[in-house]
Amino acid sequence: MNNLVLIKGFNYDRVYFKISKIDDVNKTVSYDFFVTTGNKIYVRNINFIGNARTKDKVLRREMRQFESSWYDDSKVARSKFRLTRLQYFSAVDVDTAQVPGTNDQVDLNVNVTERNTGRIMLGAGVSSAEGLMGSFNVSQANFAGTGNTVALAVSTGSINRTYSLSYTDPYYTEDGVSRGFQVYRRDMNTAKLRGIGTYNTYSYGGGVNFGIPLSEKDFLNFGATVDMTDLELTDRSPSLYKDYCNKRGSAGNVDCSADSIAFDVGLVTDTRDNVLLPTEGMMTRYTATVSAPVLDLSYYKLQAQSEFYQPLDKNKKFTLKLRGTLGYAREYGGEDYPFFKNFYMGGVRSVRGYRTSSIGPKYYNSSAGRWFTTGGQKEVLASAELYFPVPGLKNNNAFRLSTFVDAGGVFSDNESVTGSEQFEQGEMRYSVGLGVMWNSPFGPLQVSIAEPLNDDNKDRTQRFQFGMGSSF
Repeated sequence: MNNLVLIKGFNYDRVYFKISKIDDVNKTVSYDFFVTTGNKIYVRNINFIGNARTKDKVLRREMRQFESSWYDDSKVARSKFRLTRLQYFSAVDVDTAQVPGTNDQVDLNVNVTERNTGRIMLGAGVSSAEGLMGSFNVSQANFAGTGNTVALAVSTGSINRTYSLSYTDPYYTEDGVSRGFQVYRRDMNTAKLRGIGTYNTYSYGGGVNFGIPLSEKDFLNFGATVDMTDLELTDRSPSLYKDYCNKRGSAGNVDCSADSIAFDVGLVTDTRDNVLLPTEGMMTRYTATVSAPVLDLSYYKLQAQSEFYQPLDKNKKFTLKLRGTLGYAREYGGEDYPFFKNFYMGGVRSVRGYRTSSIGPKYYNSSAGRWFTTGGQKEVLASAELYFPVPGLKNNNAFRLSTFVDAGGVFSDNESVTGSEQFEQGEMRYSVGLGVMWNSPFGPLQVSIAEPLNDDNKDRTQRFQFGMGSSF
């Protein structure tokens, strides 16, 4: 019976079978199936109902079931998924209607309920690294019914402060190539991190990016960004930071410019069933960034990231997550690598149980009397996490508990620290613990209680960590 295949797109007037052979010795039975097919079923028209603001073409370009083609249940289901994923509608229903006077044609009626896609958000976030963060976000995800997105975002924290304006057209071409523009201002003050070599950056710039869908699950992204950065150092900055600025300005100068034109390309494959709280599927991302040797910076940066989700029961209440990251960066053309582009590790989103950005190569600052982290040009991260429901909490998919094992390290090619400072290379760090994830109104909230497994007296640990809100 497993050999019977009914072809989609046909009416079946009659399907029956009869026993053709009985094997008493092997206890098997053979069946002959007889199928009388009717006419192929075609989709005559696709009608959209309820889209008062959204233009017809915005919906039609998401359809994978086409007019004047065979009716296919899988393509109809995929079309409904793509329309729902837009988040322009609170409900999407698809009905079929027989065309009067025919037995081989149907119409598809797609009923949508539009939602308000314009948002003005005033919010706050909290993290164990930055403390209280304020945010202001004005966005229109379906601007004038075109499907384009316009967004203005402001985020303020004690470490990062960002102002950005962006515009994205998801269908710059009819084939689904997207195009986006962004201008921004970002300030960073690392003194508040307390565990890394101090420096401040003041940046502004803009860029353009394109996205090409290679398939339903694969996407190619590329773009270019012009960034103008002023770099400010302090007495607590390590000598290798000061040497970097001295080579770019007059001797003894503690400030310098670090302008760049960077090109980036990325390949993403995403089969997850949910972006915020996935239970099944895989996401892989490969990215490469290289700066053009026309301004101050000459470097390249490569990174590979992967997340794998596997449900352990049919109801998907228990999910195993495996995560890994590899990164490598280096200068070229005889220039020094820009230290503020280093990889950093530690914190609630990497190796939990260690303070944010505290894992990696360290130098000893005699004036401060303690060790500081410098980051590095190589990174390795691996994690295994088991998600399970909150006991006693029914029908609430916004909460998940977890138990995890984290491992990660950052390494540097530069060990040239001068003066009274001492330098030690980075090592892998490990931790185990318990976590809580909540998809709150302010954004995903992560809380963890972790136990570092191999920290030493130079490490800065933090067993309880939390973070709320999304980054801009």
